[in-house]
Parts: sequence; structure tokens; C-alpha cells
Amino acid sequence: MHQLLSDLGVNASSDLSVFLFCTIFTFAVVTILWVVGLFQGNHSMMDGWYGFAFAVPALLAYLIVGAQSVTAALLLFMVMLHGGRLGWYLAARWRRYVPEHGGDPRYLRFVEQMSPGYWWKSFLRVMEPQAVVIVLVGMPAVVGILKNREPNGASPCLRLPGCSCSWSGSTSRPLPTPNSSLSSPWNSVPATSIPGCGHTLDTPITLALRRCGGACGWSPSLVTPPAGGP
Repeated sequence: MHQLLSDLGVNASSDLSVFLFCTIFTFAVVTILWVVGLFQGNHSMMDGWYGFAFAVPALLAYLIVGAQSVTAALLLFMVMLHGGRLGWYLAARWRRYVPEHGGDPRYLRFVEQMSPGYWWKSFLRVMEPQAVVIVLVGMPAVVGILKNREPNGASPCLRLPGCSCSWSGSTSRPLPTPNSSLSSPWNSVPATSIPGCGHTLDTPITLALRRCGGACGWSPSLVTPPAGGP
């Protein structure tokens, strides 16, 4: 599989490359369905694919990068569950419409409303806009899988000059507040131990960030470079 992807110019180690591949895949499938629909006389087949179109790119992203984290697995499970359920429902409805009406009545009305010139109007106004919606709505799942491919679910860290910093949600030590005017129940919130970095910034803005992080379940640690750094 990786050899085939490499031949197609996909770099499995690059999040952007994999995301663009999934996006191109979505547009390619929708375009193929557009061509098939021209021969069938309407594009109601798109309804049968719409739900599954959210799940397949996420599955492709998961398999291409070989994601190993629980976070990525949960994202895939949720999008597969939702996409599979929606796809099954819409595909079953479309199949019921075919023998009774010849297709989904909405798509049959599109043929009437956009004729003459339906062949190109259907491409620009019916099919490809749905590809855009699929990509945008499905993007959080695909990007979430790509950013959590490692076993610990790590995402790219926030780099500060001279530091190697982490945004992980581990808890290790309380942060004292040097400013008594800022005292509150959130003054001691979990923080991440960061080897190789300097002092923790205890400014009002970073303290506010830590309070927000403690409330939301994550703990950003903003630090100053070690002595002698830039």
C-alpha cells in the first residue's frame, strides 16, 4: 500500500500530504459519480454515497499513517459509526426511491430546474459543492487522526526559542502563584514537567492560560529559555 501511495506522490510522514490525498480522493469519487449520473439521467446516487463519504477518508488517513494512539482509534470509531449509520440510511432510502420514482425526487427536480445545460450545471451546483461540504465537515476527524498518530497521541509541540516544550496533558506538580491578587482555586493547577527548559513564566496572562487549561483538562506550560539562550 505504501509503495502505491509513494508512486502517487503521497508522503505518509507528512500530515499535509495525507490530508490532500484524502481531499483529492473525495473530489475524485464525487466526480466519478457525476459522470455515472449523466448516463443514468440524474444524480440521486450521490445520496447513497454521502454518509459513507465522511467515514472513508478518515479510514484512509488512519491506515496510511498507521495511527497507534487511542485518541486516533476513538476518532475513527466515532466517524465510522456516524458515517456508517448515515450512509446506510441514505443508501437504503435511495434504493427505495429508484423503483418507485426512478431516483430521489429532489435530484429529479434538479434535472427539470437546470435544463437545458444540466450536464455542467449539475457539476458546479449539485455535485462538487457536496464534495466541499464533505471535506470541511470531515476535516476535524481526519486532522485529529493525523495529529495523534503516535502511540501517546502526541501532536506537534509548541516550540519556543531554546526550548523543547510539550503541550501534553500530564500532571506532575502544582504551580504557586507569586501574585496574591490573583489568588483563586485555580492558582495551583496541573503543569507539565519539561526537561531542558528554563523557568516557568508566572505572568498574569500565563497564569490565566493555566487556569483555563486546568478547567478544560489540558495544561500548557509556557517557559522562558535557559540562561544564555536567545
